[in-house]
Amino acid sequence: MSDKPEPENFQLPGEWETKCEDRLKKMIVLRCFRPDRVNFAIKQYVLHNMKSQEFIVSKSPSLADIYEESTPDQPIIFVLSPGVDPTEQLSRLAEEMNMGVSTISLGKGQSEKAIRILAEGAEKGNWCFLSNCHLSVGLLPELENKLDELFKRKINKSFRLFLSAAPHEKFPISLLQRSLKITSEPPRGIKSNVVRLYKNMAKAFTPCENDTGFRKAVYGLCWFHTILIERKKFKTLGWNVSYAFNDSDYLVCEDTLANYMGRQKDGVTAEHYDKTKDVPWAAVQYLIAMANYGGRVTDDRDRRLIKVYAAEIFEADLIGIERWRPVGTDELNYQYPMDEANFKGPDPQSILVPEYFSTMIQDQMEENDMPQAYGQHTNAEITSQIMDSMELLDSILSLQPAQTSTGNEGSSDSKILNLIEELKVKVPVSIDVPALKFKFRNDDNPLNVVLMQEVQRYNALLEILKKSLV
Repeated sequence: MSDKPEPENFQLPGEWETKCEDRLKKMIVLRCFRPDRVNFAIKQYVLHNMKSQEFIVSKSPSLADIYEESTPDQPIIFVLSPGVDPTEQLSRLAEEMNMGVSTISLGKGQSEKAIRILAEGAEKGNWCFLSNCHLSVGLLPELENKLDELFKRKINKSFRLFLSAAPHEKFPISLLQRSLKITSEPPRGIKSNVVRLYKNMAKAFTPCENDTGFRKAVYGLCWFHTILIERKKFKTLGWNVSYAFNDSDYLVCEDTLANYMGRQKDGVTAEHYDKTKDVPWAAVQYLIAMANYGGRVTDDRDRRLIKVYAAEIFEADLIGIERWRPVGTDELNYQYPMDEANFKGPDPQSILVPEYFSTMIQDQMEENDMPQAYGQHTNAEITSQIMDSMELLDSILSLQPAQTSTGNEGSSDSKILNLIEELKVKVPVSIDVPALKFKFRNDDNPLNVVLMQEVQRYNALLEILKKSLV
């Protein structure tokens, strides 16, 4: 069992299969021999009992659905996490719904402006977005009072208030309780992240002269962005330094690709675009890997890695006739999801939209990430999976109710008191500084001055220890 690549799918040897008919017992045995496969066994356990993929596949919340559930007097709070920026997603939804958005980043001296745009938005029916509220927590009670005043009046039905904030212990509880909360953490896994990027796009791709090439380039960019984010799971085997790549990096690069594919506005192609010339891939690689994403990278080896990824992805084959496939994934289903060369339809642009691609990827792409997708060895994946399993099991144990021992062992309080008494005995006696000075009274060595200073600090530390143990 221990030498199988997927032991959770095999029977236990001998009589153990009969003894462990319960899937939970089988997981306990698996935890002993193959901790790297515990997460996969847990997914199977949940799927077996809950009878639905919905409980094991991470899905990003739809802002449009959240909007439909909300009311004008109910704020919507984005709980920020590394790698996610809701600003562009909110702007796109507002554009699709023909709504105006007044945005302000809260900070020092912004209270009057924030109150003003709230009043104007409530009157005219616009949306208000107050970002980075955790930077001005002291201002929020005043804003909440202003909201109460506004809601007592008759406000426009289309008015919505959006806020974004990182978790903060002083954030007003009353404001949290009356709001809808959205936590948009990047999902785990290549498939889930690529699907999330496509779902966050507008209803149609950016119009370009080379629309086919742009769609293929966007898929390559989604793959690039996802690989950079998901390498974090390998810890120091993934990146020497952890970087907070986010959606704004992706959006800037998507605009860059659109410029090189002949971006169109009102049906007119940009003047600088020449369709007779090839895409300058060297420039694309530099802008994406060094200027945009690379602007966050500080380690030389990490910078070399991101350059290699860019060179493998952003080249002529990406937008070629054949369906592009990431390097090293020949036996895996990670290729470009649509065979556009053989696509037959009256209007490809009306069918080949982001939503269509997200559905295709959801149906076709590999469920489990293979290390080959990252250019990693299998051992790196095993290390990552063991750490994930231990983290999950530790979290489960932390939810168990605390139990106090009884009998001869005594309570936890008595154990702590006994330990304190033992430490009191072990704390050394303070050094006699006057005696030490007398000892070195005739020695002019300058190191003695340093010694005296260190002894005084040492004595101060001992006094703190003695006081803390009382």
